[in-house]
Amino acid sequence: MQRMGTLDISKSTLEIGDDTTSELLPRISDMLVKFNAVLSVLKAPKDGAREQLRHLDVEELLERCEGFDAANEAFTLSNQRKGLTDRLKNIDDTLAIAEMFEGTGVDFSKLHSNVLDFKAVKLERKYAARFRELIAKAKARHQMIEKELRDREWLFFIAYSRDRSNEIDAAVKSVKHIEINLAGGKLDSTPAEMRRRLDAEKAEIKGAMADIDGKIAQVSGHNYFEVAALAEMLEVEYERASISSRFKKTQKVFVLDGWIPRKRLRELRAAVAKCTDNMYQFDEIKTKELAPTYTERPKILGPFGFILNFYSVPRSDEIDPTWIFIVSFVVFYGMMVSDVGYGLISLALATLIARKTDPEGLMNNVARIWQLSAISIIFFGIISNQYLGFSIAALNFLKLFDWTKDTVNIILITAFIGIAQVILGQAFSFVNKMRHHETKLAVSKITSIIAILSGVVAIGGLLFHAFGSGLSTAAAIISIATFVATGALSGIEASELTNLITHPLSYTRILGFGLASVIIAFLIDNAFTPTLSHGILVFIVFLVIFIVLHMLNMLLGIFEGIIQSIRLNFVEFFSKFYTGNGIRFRPYYFRRRYTKDN
Repeated sequence: MQRMGTLDISKSTLEIGDDTTSELLPRISDMLVKFNAVLSVLKAPKDGAREQLRHLDVEELLERCEGFDAANEAFTLSNQRKGLTDRLKNIDDTLAIAEMFEGTGVDFSKLHSNVLDFKAVKLERKYAARFRELIAKAKARHQMIEKELRDREWLFFIAYSRDRSNEIDAAVKSVKHIEINLAGGKLDSTPAEMRRRLDAEKAEIKGAMADIDGKIAQVSGHNYFEVAALAEMLEVEYERASISSRFKKTQKVFVLDGWIPRKRLRELRAAVAKCTDNMYQFDEIKTKELAPTYTERPKILGPFGFILNFYSVPRSDEIDPTWIFIVSFVVFYGMMVSDVGYGLISLALATLIARKTDPEGLMNNVARIWQLSAISIIFFGIISNQYLGFSIAALNFLKLFDWTKDTVNIILITAFIGIAQVILGQAFSFVNKMRHHETKLAVSKITSIIAILSGVVAIGGLLFHAFGSGLSTAAAIISIATFVATGALSGIEASELTNLITHPLSYTRILGFGLASVIIAFLIDNAFTPTLSHGILVFIVFLVIFIVLHMLNMLLGIFEGIIQSIRLNFVEFFSKFYTGNGIRFRPYYFRRRYTKDN
């Protein structure tokens, strides 16, 4: 089953005994922790051959790991390096204190007294005068040394009589401060002497760390892939040993419950029959339990599913909005930036990030979404004839709209996009409510759609004379009636009725951000386009300013494009129908990189 990756195994609810986990599980777990620690300090050779190793039997695997000298050596070196790193941090912390006290005349070796206490605090300059007043008012005998530090901060060192220490403590607590620990073991001489001694100790530790790094590099060069393969085998065996706790058993029978995509059911039946010599019983159980959410998307669109799951996994009993999210996000983002130059730069940066980051990580998925969105930026830049704010007359035949001249049309287009997406959201909600047998709420979604459509006709006819007066009046009556009916049917959801009006209008922000990006680019071009007419020095200065300002405008457009595109989807669209909080389908499966199954 692990090899097939078809079954999401769940805990059986049958009233029979649980299977016990393997007695080898503790050994496997300890060894896995050790090998993962080793793997974290090793580096994969860039040109090393990587041949997949055959998966070992668990007993053989444990013996191999326990007797693997290179891994044991790397583990020891890793612990030694960690100890040196901790020592280096302590030295750096002590050196920072020594630097603060340089020039004050304080000798830490003499800070021992039966009658005096010592305190050192660091605080912002604006609190310094107030602190001096508070200390001066204290009746305890004291002596104070102060020093101005970098970053508008002051250091105060106070020696005071122990019998009235509460007065000094009260003064310190009255201002915002950072107290410096004077009890550190390395604070044992003057700041200058400490610096000389600690710098030498630091150099010695760095030399030892460099020696350890060299030895670790040697282990990496010869053993990295073998360590990675053994760690992978241990992880596979750990999962196998752990998963058995979800099984139920009698003396002669194992019982296993799980979820599987229906199209792979035949494949699972064949595998079980082969493994058990047809000695099995296969039952499909009807249950009210919510099934895990199983989705299949083309690899190129996988990052959108990753982001949607990052927000909230769709439930298995509701419509998966990923495809609508994909299209609308890319289109909205492209419209709000819409410049060929910005699109090409974005595409280059996104491609670089995608190549340099972990394919399974958040940054990589964001970068791959950015790549697709950059193509959208280029497309909308071409049809609006925008190239770093310039319009190219020879390419006007491709121009379909002008941000500065077609604002009314763009407002109407974005508003209609908003109306279409809100209606689609209500239609999705109708389907979801019907699936949950919430008929009354489902009908309210239909009446809300009618209210929106008839309202559009009424406004278009009565305010803009787009339709005849009779049709417009009838549409207005229908809109009001269905609006009231929606409120009556939807009950607690009636509070959302105002969103049916405000959310479509929210989509006009696409015009605002798109127009702002174009106008800022136009102003940059008019003010700072470099020419050689004023000399080479002016040309270079203007070129630098031109590049910097366009980069800032591009980054602003990218940031706003991402935020607003996500908002239009998650707030204006998803709020109409999306419940989320689903359970991801997680098949019992392990993706092998360094090993192959027997």
